[in-house]
Amino acid sequence: MDWVEHVKYLGCYFRSRTGEVDAAYAVGKFYSSLNHILNVLGKQRNEMLAVHLVKTYCIPMLLYGCEVWSVRPVDP
Repeated sequence: MDWVEHVKYLGCYFRSRTGEVDAAYAVGKFYSSLNHILNVLGKQRNEMLAVHLVKTYCIPMLLYGCEVWSVRPVDP
């Protein structure tokens, strides 16, 4: 069995050495969905429609699994 840097469990990525949640994947999926929605709507988009779609599709992707995130100060 090979040693890996990240382990995916129930959609959350954990760092294998420390066991901390790696939120970079969730943030990447959020920005990907946001950019896709804005590109599909185009330049003459309805702002309320864009806000509704972001609240419906992007925010749940970002917040999935946030209960297991640990907040701690970054070491200098």
